[in-house]
Amino acid sequence: MIEEGIIMKKIFTYNADINKTAYLNWRMNASDTAHNLAIMAESFSTAAFIMIDAILSDNSDKKADILIFPILYSIDQAIELHLKSILRELESLANIKPSNYKTHDINSLFQNMLAQITRKEAQSADLKKYLQEIDEYIQELYDHITGTKMTNPKLDFARYPIDTSGNDHFYISLDNTVVDVENLKERFKKMNDSLASIFAMYQNELEENSCPD
Repeated sequence: MIEEGIIMKKIFTYNADINKTAYLNWRMNASDTAHNLAIMAESFSTAAFIMIDAILSDNSDKKADILIFPILYSIDQAIELHLKSILRELESLANIKPSNYKTHDINSLFQNMLAQITRKEAQSADLKKYLQEIDEYIQELYDHITGTKMTNPKLDFARYPIDTSGNDHFYISLDNTVVDVENLKERFKKMNDSLASIFAMYQNELEENSCPD
């Protein structure tokens, strides 16, 4: 029971020390949703790298077995946000009304992005080769998920131990399911850098197109 008379400080308040205060709006732009999606992608990727580095620095307390779930969730969320930011820029360049892309299926978003890049770029094969690492990562995730009894495969395995039908996710097993954290960091860095670079390329193109001759 909560003791009467105790008033907790509200979460959305300043700290006396500016370095202990987080500003949710400072990096955002009210008129640029694609930019905001990219910023949030950066926030989740940064969180993933901080947790990964904590494990690689010292895992004597076996924190890897706990942190791996928010790490994988953050990676999935970062990829989703990167893809949505790129899709928004591609739609703007094609003068198409931006979609909100309610889906969280990163494979669907990735394939959609590839299709739009193919329509836009004469040298799309070079970009696709650049994105091969991401394609392989997504397929590996789905290979694990679809190899189970799940009736509605979704990439929510890092958020919940069961799917929406109540079936255990693939790692609920007597057999070990492991992740090489060092390899995960190396691969995610490549994926994250690739997606951020593609977003920056299309963002620059939009800015150049908007500048008067």
